[in-house]
Amino acid sequence: MVEAKKQVAEPKKLMERLEKYDRDNIQEKVTDKLGQFLKENPNFTPAFVANASTAAKGLCLWVLAMYKYNLVNKVKYRCFFEFNCCSPLHH
Repeated sequence: MVEAKKQVAEPKKLMERLEKYDRDNIQEKVTDKLGQFLKENPNFTPAFVANASTAAKGLCLWVLAMYKYNLVNKVKYRCFFEFNCCSPLHH
């Protein structure tokens, strides 16, 4: 919690870290934990979080976007892998 407070206390640094976040290499354990968090906290939505602050809404949108991006990326790569391995064009 202390670390989170430090990061939020320096908004410019936090924004830089969010912009540079490596969305293509999110560890599976992170997405698994986030998926569990989202199941247990259905109110983690931009509309609900906006009641706390506009900044919280922005972070919520970012978190959800990264999560969804990761899910789509997994499907995209799995389809690509399966097509390349199973396509009659490659046998």
